[in-house]
Amino acid sequence: MNIHIVKKYRTYSYKAKRITCSKSNNTKKNKNIPVYKIIIWILSIIIIPIFTAFVSDYLIEQTLKNVAREEKHNMQIETLENIYIGCSKEWIDEKLGAPTFIYSTSKINSYNDNYKSEYDNDYISCVYSTDIAVLKVYYLKENLSCKAYYITSTNKDCHIKLPKAYRSFVNNKSIGDFSYYDINGAPEIVGGGISNGNMREFYGELFNYNSAGNYYSFIFGFLDYGIEVPFKLFPPGTEIEWDDKTVNCKPKIKGIHNINNRKENTPNTFGIADGSISYETAWYLLSDSYGFDSFQLKKQPHEYIDTMKKVDIDEIE
Repeated sequence: MNIHIVKKYRTYSYKAKRITCSKSNNTKKNKNIPVYKIIIWILSIIIIPIFTAFVSDYLIEQTLKNVAREEKHNMQIETLENIYIGCSKEWIDEKLGAPTFIYSTSKINSYNDNYKSEYDNDYISCVYSTDIAVLKVYYLKENLSCKAYYITSTNKDCHIKLPKAYRSFVNNKSIGDFSYYDINGAPEIVGGGISNGNMREFYGELFNYNSAGNYYSFIFGFLDYGIEVPFKLFPPGTEIEWDDKTVNCKPKIKGIHNINNRKENTPNTFGIADGSISYETAWYLLSDSYGFDSFQLKKQPHEYIDTMKKVDIDEIE
């Protein structure tokens, strides 16, 4: 019986030794964990939460900025679509802020004493440069009420429509989404021009529907600091392809250059002038930029330098 106990003890002792050795080996393995794994583990605990918090804050900040930008654009669109002849300068300033440019129209013709205009000393012009459009307003000096205004769309992602009462004139489309041919009726005046010195160009058509109680002039045109739209002016002498709206009641041609096909050209500007302003003056005010630096409003103001023709002195001789 004693021998049996010894064997049992020895067996137990042997197994215990094996177990002890096994635990000892595991401990050695744990002590041999590579340092880089420990560093990665520590960094993951520290950096991942910080990085996640940073990304989260950034996304929240960008979302708030986008929401604020969208709200601002919507407010500007609502204001531009609700400007009417007779509204006050105070109301527009409250909605859009102080004008970027302001000048008296009497200064426009100081370059030519022989030319006198009906609006020389009666109006003051204010230009509001917003995120989505350039608004040019002519206020009566007597009471600063709006007598004419022109909206040039400058942001293709923001869709500005005409005032609700006049949207049917263009089938409820936004500025930049309809051609001159799409406008109801036939224009009274058409025409444009190009400045050879700095490649400035414009074009405009004036409509007057002579409806009861509304003798306003409606002006649709292209200004080179607006959004890019299908537009091409042809040199003087180019025969105009009159469409079915204009062939029997040809408009008066102003300016030097004209478009060739009204269906293939699109305005980026819309304006209204009070009935007290003549057709010619309302059309002229569209391109008026003598009182403010509209050149800097162009997307690429110095693009003309790259496209100017270089003349060889020998060729001139």
